Amino acid sequence: MSVFSPLVIVPNFLENLTKMKYDRFGGNIHKEEVDSILSYINNQHDIEHVVCFIGGFFDTYYKVLWNAFATGIKYKQACMYCNVSSDIAIPIESKNICAFYISFNCFNFLYDFIPKLSEKGYKVSVIAHSWGAKNILRLCLKHNLNICNLVTIDCVGHFTITHRPTNILQWENIYIIDHFSSYSRANLAAIIGGAKQYIPYADSNIAINPPANHASVSAMLCHSNLINYKNIKF
Repeated sequence: MSVFSPLVIVPNFLENLTKMKYDRFGGNIHKEEVDSILSYINNQHDIEHVVCFIGGFFDTYYKVLWNAFATGIKYKQACMYCNVSSDIAIPIESKNICAFYISFNCFNFLYDFIPKLSEKGYKVSVIAHSWGAKNILRLCLKHNLNICNLVTIDCVGHFTITHRPTNILQWENIYIIDHFSSYSRANLAAIIGGAKQYIPYADSNIAINPPANHASVSAMLCHSNLINYKNIKF
């Protein structure tokens, strides 16, 4: 796996939208596991909505967001149950939605890929953890990408969020309220990485108490109002 190229797991019918280089497996995400995921997502048709999962730093090794992505795909439930009171929430119909995964070093790839998805008429939503959340926010702050639903999960980063990007239609920020109360390597990484916690520009902020930590992605997603993971057994 290249340090510079992101790892991308994308349905084959979307591959031709980009000429960017990327890896198809690497770290602790092995080819056999990827092939299993692709056997699900390559069989979807009449797609209207694409959901992008962006992992944090070293997610390809620790697999905290990857596990949420892979489990949801295999159960065919994650991202298909949603807050139906919203006209722009992720649709329930599984036949109309697909998901893909990308590692944290995604800035250039998504700068190329998301506008092409929008040009083709796809709605795009993003679920991003840690450094992945930082990079999608940096992209939206700089290039104002069209994002239907954005879920940032314990975002980190030594950068300033200066405004609300106008093309994010719904933004939910979920964060660990206290990284200092219980020691863990994940919480230490969040502290060093500049945990953002409450973000005033988000439409909603959901604070999660210990013992959940920076790596408790599944626990944080279970509190989401945009993405319903409550019925998923991890």
